[in-house]
Amino acid sequence: EMPKWNSPAVPTVEVLAEEGQTVKLELNGLDEVSLITVTAEDGTQKVYELTLEEEKSTYAYLNNIFADYVSIEGFEAEKLEYTIKVPAGKERPVITVENGDYYQKVIEDPIGDVLTLIVYAEAGNTVEYVITFETVYTSNATLAGITLDGEMLDGFTPETTEYNVELPVGTTSLPEIGIISGADGQDTDIVTGDVNGDVVITVTADDGETTMQYTIHFTVLLSKVDTLLDIQVDGNSIEGFDANTFDYTVDLPVGTRTFPVITWTNGDEYQNVTQSEVEVEKDYNKVVTLTVTAQDTTYSNVYTVNLVVEKSSITTLKDIQLDNISLEGFDPEINDYVVELPIGTENNPEVTYT
Repeated sequence: EMPKWNSPAVPTVEVLAEEGQTVKLELNGLDEVSLITVTAEDGTQKVYELTLEEEKSTYAYLNNIFADYVSIEGFEAEKLEYTIKVPAGKERPVITVENGDYYQKVIEDPIGDVLTLIVYAEAGNTVEYVITFETVYTSNATLAGITLDGEMLDGFTPETTEYNVELPVGTTSLPEIGIISGADGQDTDIVTGDVNGDVVITVTADDGETTMQYTIHFTVLLSKVDTLLDIQVDGNSIEGFDANTFDYTVDLPVGTRTFPVITWTNGDEYQNVTQSEVEVEKDYNKVVTLTVTAQDTTYSNVYTVNLVVEKSSITTLKDIQLDNISLEGFDPEINDYVVELPIGTENNPEVTYT
């Protein structure tokens, strides 16, 4: 049995007539009626009808079957049953065919996981190819990658299940966690915690049984800044301030009794600064200490500001008063005075001074 790819040509028709007869041939195509009109010498006519019928092809086998435009494995024209494995979660491949005969017609009859291709030959006989789609499940529960804000997790390998990630100082939210599946049909569940906590990723293979758990331990780095940006005395930067110089002396004018206000500018927003003061009453001095503790409390520094009131070297008085009356002839540079009191004075005058 051979496939048919085109129609045969209309054969040449020859008519043998008797002497005196005339013949008219009206030849039509295949499967149509052709007329042969014979006229006798006396004018009598006879018409013959001739039908040339084309033989119908009975070839119903295909040349090929394709899955997603690739020939299915093991195809043979007379092999009528095939199984195509489809990974779980994937769509079935597109089935196309290559006819084995120009006049064939192919009808698809899908029922559930089975696709039947009914091939009709020109003559009406049929051949049925049966394709069964088999869902294939895998036990692969490993990931191909984990991303943090779109970047691959440093050091990731599918078999490593625990990771430590340090986040920058001041981080308040976790990076966006991204998943790159290691196999089709995997299901992932992500449980997030705090920025100083764990993110747990549970991967279930498409067999529904095999699982893998990845854990990322996040830690926000603590600031180690334990120095100040500035120290101010009554709002003005202390002269010669340097973040790594910790002792300062501020000289105050003679007679100062109200000390200036000490303020400061933090080195960053995470450190803690405590101020303490000690006054030395007899010297009218004050010691101000600023204890700077970094967010990482193992780092700290202490700044000391000594407020020193200048001591006067003046040893002379401005005035001496006797009963509130300035001593006659008082001169700050004269140290000895004689005061004569009136006869009969019983009490010494009250001596005061400025």
